Amino acid sequence: MVIVDVVKALGNRTLKGCVYMYDNNRLNGSTGEGTEELSPLLLLPEADEDISNIGMAWNIMPLDPEAFAELACVEVDAEYMDVNREVYAGSDVAYWTGWVKKPFEELSCKLYIRLGNSKKALQHNFKIRGKNIEKK
Repeated sequence: MVIVDVVKALGNRTLKGCVYMYDNNRLNGSTGEGTEELSPLLLLPEADEDISNIGMAWNIMPLDPEAFAELACVEVDAEYMDVNREVYAGSDVAYWTGWVKKPFEELSCKLYIRLGNSKKALQHNFKIRGKNIEKK
């Protein structure tokens, strides 16, 4: 989940200090929860196992419920993750999914976020970490 202080970001013309990121994997090793420096950790099986069901989703929410924020695009290296824009059934509310194609240790991710009535999206970068699960 990406929470954005839209009013502050528009006033400063930057996302720096205006993004708060959360995920549901802190117990398994994600770090930086509640900051713009979230580093999500995806637990990946051994290279010879199926990884097609390993993925993550990105949603956005403005801090002020009357402000507009849209996750316009998510970019990651297509060699490692397949990213798609999805829409919740029966609505026009979009979210993004990323499905792992092959194991990785660290993957750069770029979020492009549109705020208010601005046509230009602002960019926020962070890293996704991958860790192989050890067989017992």
